Amino acid sequence: MLERFRFSQCVRKPLQLFSRFFAVGGDTDQNGTGDDGERENVSHLDVKPAIIKKLLKQFKRRPTLAHLAAQNGMDKQLFARAVSRFTRLVLHNQSSLNELSPIVQKIRMGNGHVDDLWPHFLQFARQEFTVVDHYDDLKNLSDLTVPSDWFPQARKMKRKVVYHCGPTNSGKTHQALESFRQAKTGVYCGPLRLLAHQVFEQTNGMGISCDLLTGEERRLANADGETTAQHLSCTVEMTPSLQTFDVAVVDEVQMMRDLQRGWAWTRVVLGVLAEELHVCGEASSVGIAERVMEFTGDDLEVRHYDRLTPLHYLKDSLDGDLKRLRQGDCLVAFSRAEIFRLRREVERVSRRSCAVIYGGLPPGTRIQQAQLFNDPQSGCDLLIASDAVGMGLNLNIKRIVFSSLKKFDGHRMQSLTPSHMRQIAGRAGRFGSKYPEGEVTTLHRKDLKNLDELLNTSVETVEVLAN
Repeated sequence: MLERFRFSQCVRKPLQLFSRFFAVGGDTDQNGTGDDGERENVSHLDVKPAIIKKLLKQFKRRPTLAHLAAQNGMDKQLFARAVSRFTRLVLHNQSSLNELSPIVQKIRMGNGHVDDLWPHFLQFARQEFTVVDHYDDLKNLSDLTVPSDWFPQARKMKRKVVYHCGPTNSGKTHQALESFRQAKTGVYCGPLRLLAHQVFEQTNGMGISCDLLTGEERRLANADGETTAQHLSCTVEMTPSLQTFDVAVVDEVQMMRDLQRGWAWTRVVLGVLAEELHVCGEASSVGIAERVMEFTGDDLEVRHYDRLTPLHYLKDSLDGDLKRLRQGDCLVAFSRAEIFRLRREVERVSRRSCAVIYGGLPPGTRIQQAQLFNDPQSGCDLLIASDAVGMGLNLNIKRIVFSSLKKFDGHRMQSLTPSHMRQIAGRAGRFGSKYPEGEVTTLHRKDLKNLDELLNTSVETVEVLAN
């Protein structure tokens, strides 16, 4: 209900102020009451067109009414047009004039205000202008302040959300994938194409039909090449938004804070249609997950995991000597050019073959390189890789060696965050591999101090989601 502004309740203007605007059908006394029957039958008074014009001019100049118009979808230009059309309607339509006459007379008698014309004007504007009539609907459709409401189908479901919380090599993703494979239907949403391939291959190898969907390819497990399987392994960006699953697994959920790709994790966590949603990530994201579930109304269970194998941060670097690299080492660099430069240098000084893994490699090549490194008979026992190795690939890494602790973020060189560093370092000594313990160091001595500082700095808590 729009509030009417009745300033006349505070200040009663004498009738003489209105005598210039109204044609009064009787004499007026000093109290402005007029003839005895005037108040009881104000609609019988004659309202001249000039009076309507002047009142509606006042109406159009009222800042309060301009503000109300804006709240109902009328900018200054549209408000002016609407007032002009409303004026013409009243002046040329006797029924409209008769409808407004009582309000006009009340204004003249000091019992009303020009703002009292607003409800009649708004009704006219809604009939005349579609944008005004549907303004509330447009506001609701364009309201992006509550992201959880962007996915009405998911909000109709009462999803069970399980947060698998733990460091790298703690078995959290393994446990989530167990639920995925035991379900009748399921989807795995991974951070890398190579990781989606890995889950695709492993799941089919267990006799469970699983399709693959990434930005580069789609592969169907069924022999006819047409029928889709009940399970799907995909990159998080390719997660179906309209298909319903019994179980969905979202890996590396702390990526929700990433400015470039975080929108995809946010979309899946809020909108995936799954009866049971398993998310895997660091402890730093538990708080934001709890707040998100308060908005979505989903039930949240947090399961905590500890690292399954020891991880040692070494006190000595390699002092820049690539000859000191040994079997099972992974030398980490943060650009493709640097990866290939280091590969040439390592093969030149050590006469050893190196595998290479980075995000831009074609899927088949990445899988081949990972298999070469994992195969003890291949003769390729060194790996030079980007930070893609930090995303859960099954690699037999004994020691992580950082060639640098800075990465170009698209604008400038930035130091690794504690979370990013630990994500990569934790890939050494994977549980179940030939190396029961992992080690971490740097190629250059100058980076050891920075490594130690990152190790002793708390992981930043995820406070804001990308969208």
